[in-house]
Amino acid sequence: MCKSIARWGVLIGSLWVSAVLVQGQIGISTLSVDVNLPPGGSFTGAFEVINSSDQPREFTVELKDYDRNIEGGLVLLNPGTHPRSLAKFLSFTPAQFALAPKQKQQITFKIEIPATERGPHWAAFAITSPAPSSGAQPPPPPGQQPSIPVTIGTAEQFVVKIRHTDPTNAVNRGRIVSVQALLPERDKPLRIVVEYENTGTTFQIAKTQLRIVNAKGEIVVQKRAEDMALLPGGKQRLEIPVTEKLPSGTYLALVIIDFGGDFLVAGQVRFQI
Repeated sequence: MCKSIARWGVLIGSLWVSAVLVQGQIGISTLSVDVNLPPGGSFTGAFEVINSSDQPREFTVELKDYDRNIEGGLVLLNPGTHPRSLAKFLSFTPAQFALAPKQKQQITFKIEIPATERGPHWAAFAITSPAPSSGAQPPPPPGQQPSIPVTIGTAEQFVVKIRHTDPTNAVNRGRIVSVQALLPERDKPLRIVVEYENTGTTFQIAKTQLRIVNAKGEIVVQKRAEDMALLPGGKQRLEIPVTEKLPSGTYLALVIIDFGGDFLVAGQVRFQI
């Protein structure tokens, strides 16, 4: 079904669970779990921690809240401090364990939503293991999932996100707050900057497309930008570099975002080179 460009759309969320084995010295069977639960509902789930190295490893599991900053980066918080914290409705075991080489450990968790509590909510598990001196790895760019454990000081850490959608309160909508054109300067190319807001109550992966149109109405640049992962109520600022050389003239930059609803949202800005 084709989607029309509009200001917002509505879509009921659904349950899906990712299952990607992360390779490295230590691994995890999934990086996120999405749970669809009405008020009063419960859910029991599990994931595995894998010691793929040739030496014993010790692990600690901590429950955390999390948020995303304006650039899309993941920010871990103390449990129970975020207004939409799932931590107070979530229990798990074990909190500490050791694994011999090539062994696995299952982490089980249970979510119990009170009958009077409406969603959405979210939390995360931080699984940490002291890192061998030869196994340190640099952290990934902000907002990207690590394909290997992130090194935190002298420890390696995975983060498993647990996201709860309330089907009785699931509205999928969003809006473009602003679109700006930053003209080329020094060693920086033309950049189109869009700020997008998830105004609904579901978790979104927003797909962004940029089109630049010249004064004749011709599309001279068309490209996909990186996807944005947004929490309900969250905002993200996305900078799209345009490395193509454009001749002097007046242009229109059109940004189109597909946030997974029945409609697309769009914003535009005119600029001159």
